[in-house]
Amino acid sequence: MSFYRSMCSRPTPSHFFVHHHMSVSALILPTTLALLALQPSPQPGRAASLSTSPAVAAPAAPSLRTRPAPLMPDRFRLYSFGVSETSRFDANGIPQIKPWSNPDTWHYSPTVTAQWGLAAYVRADDATAIKAADWLVQHQDTNGGFPFFFNHAAPGAWKLKAPWYSAISQGNAISLLVRVWIITGKSLYLDSAKNALLLLQTPVSHGGLQGTMRELPWFELTPDPNWPNHILNGHIFALLGIHDLAIIGGDANAAALWRIGESSLWTNLRYVYPNGWLLTRPFPLGVPNNIPDPWMVYDLPVNGSNGTSNVPHYVTSYYMRVHLALLQEMTHRTKGLHRQDYTTLVNQLEASLKTWLSGGGS
Repeated sequence: MSFYRSMCSRPTPSHFFVHHHMSVSALILPTTLALLALQPSPQPGRAASLSTSPAVAAPAAPSLRTRPAPLMPDRFRLYSFGVSETSRFDANGIPQIKPWSNPDTWHYSPTVTAQWGLAAYVRADDATAIKAADWLVQHQDTNGGFPFFFNHAAPGAWKLKAPWYSAISQGNAISLLVRVWIITGKSLYLDSAKNALLLLQTPVSHGGLQGTMRELPWFELTPDPNWPNHILNGHIFALLGIHDLAIIGGDANAAALWRIGESSLWTNLRYVYPNGWLLTRPFPLGVPNNIPDPWMVYDLPVNGSNGTSNVPHYVTSYYMRVHLALLQEMTHRTKGLHRQDYTTLVNQLEASLKTWLSGGGS
């Protein structure tokens, strides 16, 4: 039985989709699914959910704590940052990329660096994980952010002027920093992770990364106040980093932010397009009829200048895998009705993806 619903009538034929979204994919999600394994599996004997806990206990000394496990290590250990026409290492061995919005210039990406460190952590390459964490600490600004120093825009949509931040960068950085705190015992990494929380608590209108969906907080991957994009994977990656800080770092502020952020995800996932990320039949004009039901959209953009909804983009099978991996992780970090609903959705989406791939889709 599906748990999702629609707030209003089915979309009219005037709603249409495009297959590819000009996102920050080139900056944040290299072309391997293995990159998804960023978070730890729940530790044995430890509750994965904070939903009924008013606070999280203060962290034990690192020497007394178990090394946190990564999520899906078999998949994630396949990832390695490689040299290509759009990616390289600088003279100090730090990743650089040529983003699609600035294809002629080399830039640093805090997200790529954090994910590079997290991949090293999976392989127990602690030296590289520490190197990535050190770069993040050194480049964290006074707002607690890890900024991008190039302008970035999607034609006819959001526009970001340097320096700008992203919820996925903050979440990935937190996930790495708390792990490096554990393996080194050095408090500067935990302090940096805690400082990184600030932008996730600050509204987009005030330069932060917290937008809203149905009056609930939403962590924005592309924080343009004039064009809220509500990208699903950005919110969840940030949420998992917040959970890491709460569980691994024992931070009560992170625990509180996790509770409202997870509640927002669970609430908003219960709606179908045009009010939510789930596509069900009858599909809007522009969505191929051979796509299985249910399917997902990438984002739910709203043009803040006039308050009208813009057409989101239905995901490729790659991003279906991204969403599935993230939602599967949510089943490990929640309990009760929320875990049940995430599990139901994962099962439905897995069946749709299997149907699509078995029919020759790619």
